[in-house]
Amino acid sequence: MPKKAVPVATTGGSLRIWTVSGQEIAAVNPEDFQDARALKKHLEPLCKVPRFRQRLTWKGDVLKDDARLESISKLQLILLPYTKASQKEVDTFVTVAAKGQVEEAEQILQLPQNPDKVEKSGVATPLLEACRLGHVEMARLLLEAGANKNLGLVNGTPLALASRQGHQEVVRVLLKASAWVDEASAGYPPLFLAAAAGQAPVVRQLLKARADKDLRTANGNALGAASSMGHADVVRALIDAGAVKPKGLTDTNMLFVVAFKGHLDVMRLLIENRIELHRPVHKRDHLAMTTTLFANGNRLFAMWIIMPACTLSSMSEDPTSWKKPLLVGAVILSIVALYLLGGDEMKREIRGKWAAFFEWKYLCLCYIRHYIMKYK
Repeated sequence: MPKKAVPVATTGGSLRIWTVSGQEIAAVNPEDFQDARALKKHLEPLCKVPRFRQRLTWKGDVLKDDARLESISKLQLILLPYTKASQKEVDTFVTVAAKGQVEEAEQILQLPQNPDKVEKSGVATPLLEACRLGHVEMARLLLEAGANKNLGLVNGTPLALASRQGHQEVVRVLLKASAWVDEASAGYPPLFLAAAAGQAPVVRQLLKARADKDLRTANGNALGAASSMGHADVVRALIDAGAVKPKGLTDTNMLFVVAFKGHLDVMRLLIENRIELHRPVHKRDHLAMTTTLFANGNRLFAMWIIMPACTLSSMSEDPTSWKKPLLVGAVILSIVALYLLGGDEMKREIRGKWAAFFEWKYLCLCYIRHYIMKYK
């Protein structure tokens, strides 16, 4: 079968570019290009090779990238393979990328050296290091050189690393280069990592790029991770994007998890949007909450805001449960303790929103004593 002809970019120009085999690949106007480097960029989609692997020769001499083209009418294009770099040279390239040394990286790419080779520990390439450390210009250069924007190793893809670290400009560059927004080569997609790390601006970037807001991992989804870690801004961004089903490492009600950890702002967001509000809480979680409440005291006082709205309502589905009165007492006791040990601002908030509970505090304490004595 005959080979498919290389497309010719015919503009009626006086400068013609030929391949080594004698085939004309382009005819251009030299005044349209500032220098040889600009012409190489123009030839990239025609020869499918980045400028670093192109050599333009005129009368047997290789043109430098800054060479002017006005007086030239014919050029030969030579396409070079990558050099066989040693492991030491590969490691050096990764180090150069990690330091953001763009000029040194340009020289290495001109050898030309493959930008996708992995350093000796097997965890990084030049692009992965540049993205992890937020070197925008280095990332641009490596992408221009044809580095694989979706190559993921043990720590994830370039987009995943940049997202987790909150490097917004690097994320923008990768998204513009059409990096896969939901790629989870290391088990966690970029959105999950950004959400877990509290990188709200990056989360918004990824959502705008149509990242799957509900994509599930072994540790849950983005909304679950952000809620569990207490990142209210991220939770708000995900809810605004339509996320309503938080998933965590286990199937525990996320409102319960958030309350257990004391993330008040996240708790309010979930309640206001009626997320997890009526999903039952597992009995083992009720027992763990009550036990830990008495054992650890003020670490868990945040439960005062959620248990009346979520846990107690879910327990009403079990009319035979003996734990309900005990749980009521535990909730009110946590409010009392929070009031006694909290600061002035917390006391004002409790007086304003939950004053009615204090009329029942002694009754609740009686409930607690009664059921502890009965079921000890």
